[in-house]
Amino acid sequence: MAYKDHRNQQRSAEKTMTISTAKLLDNFVDIYQCFDDSSIDRLPEIYSESLIFTDPVHQIEGLEPFQAYCSKLTKRCSNLGFECHEIISTDNRATITWHMHFNHPALAKGKALGVEGCTILTIDGKISRHRDYFDLGDMIYEHLPALGYMIRQTKKRLSK
Repeated sequence: MAYKDHRNQQRSAEKTMTISTAKLLDNFVDIYQCFDDSSIDRLPEIYSESLIFTDPVHQIEGLEPFQAYCSKLTKRCSNLGFECHEIISTDNRATITWHMHFNHPALAKGKALGVEGCTILTIDGKISRHRDYFDLGDMIYEHLPALGYMIRQTKKRLSK
């Protein structure tokens, strides 16, 4: 009988952990849906102080440096946001597929741009690791005047 009670306590603890992970991921999606200065103020709700953030361009250690990076990003880009497509999670890891949209004055003459990507999160109460994967060429290089033309032509030739 004691074994059964122990299992019920374990299941209860797992359920609580799953609920808090689900709440954390709900907050994550809410914060990134329309990403602006008010979103940056909410980052401590979901990220640990010892956050490690990595994407194709950056490796940032610590919540404060990440907030500073995000602040620069919101100043350079307008209409920045993420539409989450799918979230697959366990209690301590999550994978999120998304579409990011933004406008940047130096890219595509400031027109709206978008890129598909994927985020892998490690969760230890809060998010301790955030790793983004996306096609940097699709996001930036293809929208630069001379380089963009060469990349588009190369893709065109490779697709034949």
